[in-house]
Amino acid sequence: MALKPPPQRQPQPKNNPTAGKGNGRRWWFVLGREPLLSAAEIAAVFPMAKIIYTPPILMATADFDPKQTIQQLGGTVKIAEEMGSGLVEADLLDQMAEELGRVEGKIHFGVSFYGTKNGVSQAEKWGLALKKRLKANGKSVRYVDNRGVATLSSATVLHNGLAERGREFIIVPTGDKKYALAKTVAIQPLEAFSERDFGRPGRDDASGLLPPKLAMMMINCAGVPKNKILYDPSCGSGTILTEAMLLGYTQLFGSDISAKAVEDTKKNFAWMQNKAGATQPRVTIFEYDIQKPPTQLDLQQLGGIVSEPFMGPPLKGRETLQQLQQTARELATLYLATFRSLASFLPKGAPVVYIFPRFSGVRTAELVLPKIKKMDFKVVPLLPAEFSPEPFALYQRPDQRVGREIWKFSFEKATR
Repeated sequence: MALKPPPQRQPQPKNNPTAGKGNGRRWWFVLGREPLLSAAEIAAVFPMAKIIYTPPILMATADFDPKQTIQQLGGTVKIAEEMGSGLVEADLLDQMAEELGRVEGKIHFGVSFYGTKNGVSQAEKWGLALKKRLKANGKSVRYVDNRGVATLSSATVLHNGLAERGREFIIVPTGDKKYALAKTVAIQPLEAFSERDFGRPGRDDASGLLPPKLAMMMINCAGVPKNKILYDPSCGSGTILTEAMLLGYTQLFGSDISAKAVEDTKKNFAWMQNKAGATQPRVTIFEYDIQKPPTQLDLQQLGGIVSEPFMGPPLKGRETLQQLQQTARELATLYLATFRSLASFLPKGAPVVYIFPRFSGVRTAELVLPKIKKMDFKVVPLLPAEFSPEPFALYQRPDQRVGREIWKFSFEKATR
């Protein structure tokens, strides 16, 4: 099933850092914990690519540099280059052996089998068969054992150098005992994301922290032009702004009603800029109540909104259903006031990517969506209906009490 690009979108310009290197090869994106949101991110970054989505892998024929692109995707844990499809087992082993024959010195490799629940024994069978064949040919070989799982984690691939000096082979079944094969060429920068998450100087754990990976996915899904202003009206500790800087945005505005949040954002922005050596964008961070239009914005340059608002007080797990419903109603009042303010100054067509929390089944989105739509905000589904019946994507770990629903809107100001 292919994801057709929206007709109004144009190909990425040739000076885009994710384009221009790849010669139209077939790439596999191994998606993270929230595959729907990860798939939406890729569809937004590569709007003209033909995409085939078979969770947890998305395949696309596109032109880009995988090692650079993996730095700019929050939801992709591995990028692999397709080596062949419709292969029987003998051909599969031959192609892997031929590829490993190109490795200089001692050979390090691993095998990951995606797309089946019973792939552990099959992955190990292929791995051991390859090792035996190579050793018989006089090669020095180290097979990275799967340790009871069908797929190697991105951390295992990274720490064993299987995307650099070695090889990780990714295999998916295509039916009739045939398979598709790819080799991993890029791994998500796990340590960099972790440092941006836990190493930043300005933190407020009590208020909750937006993960940098999620912030990057939201920014990419928004599709705000990089030469336009990206505005976060509830900037918190500045995660969206710092990730936008790393993605190459040149005009960043952030505001928050909390003075501490504004100071934390300034600290984190300066820290990240110094660490990354990023080019100084135009950045303005100020204390403000978004329930009224900000005067600091150059409305002619405003491109769109990406934001996680106040998500309510921390939950202890003992809240009753009535208490959760009351919290949702209070937050809904805040969110509606925010959207009412946005409607007073957003340009027509501006995208808004926004988070609405859900508490054990209590959804704030249900309370606000009918009224937001009446303010001329149109819901933009993150993925077509054939990929997902819901227009939003949920981001929630199994142990989290608060889930994040990521929604995208387009401001379609009615003619008055």
